[in-house]
Amino acid sequence: DIKTEEITVAAGSSLKRDFSVESEHQIVWAFESITMSDVEFSVTFTPLATGKSPVIVVPPTKCQNQDDSFTATESGTLTVEWSNKFSWFNSKTLRLRVANLNKQGFDHATK
Repeated sequence: DIKTEEITVAAGSSLKRDFSVESEHQIVWAFESITMSDVEFSVTFTPLATGKSPVIVVPPTKCQNQDDSFTATESGTLTVEWSNKFSWFNSKTLRLRVANLNKQGFDHATK
């Protein structure tokens, strides 16, 4: 199953979603701006192992849509973030789709 939701990033703020991912699993995401406006998007992966630093998967990039995936080599948390801090007046509404896949294909939708 693919989890789909509409999210709103208020003017001057940011929004994060964390997804638990196990080793050898893949997180697939796609989002699009319903308001046809740019938002700054980034993705980081933080391994569960203590002492390991977060890894930048997608550096902060202004865009209206993006689809990509990440396959974990170890268990951890994938954090996706949308920033609208550069906009003082306009919120951004996005449609987000996310799936967590294991090596055999679909495992379960990630919350």
